[in-house]
Amino acid sequence: MKCAPGRWVMNTPPDYTQIKRMAHALSDPNRLVIMEAIRKGEDWLNLFEMVPLSQPAVSHHLKILKQASLILSQKTGRKINYTINKNALSSFAQYVTGYIN
Repeated sequence: MKCAPGRWVMNTPPDYTQIKRMAHALSDPNRLVIMEAIRKGEDWLNLFEMVPLSQPAVSHHLKILKQASLILSQKTGRKINYTINKNALSSFAQYVTGYIN
């Protein structure tokens, strides 16, 4: 279903706070690199090598992406598996697309 500005899927009002969180999370180039690595299925330990930041800084960026619901995490033993939250990203994209359609 197409989404027009000021409208959300199925005529429910948009959650502007969540949209703001997502937009903020996607505004940082380091977080975009992290998202791309997660999309490609990189192991979480590789994330720390791919971004020229300290481990605490990468962890902070992961926390922001999780708070924005853009990524999901599942802990298995000592390993954390990250995946893109396609439903949340799709909703965000539908909202933004509404401004150009």
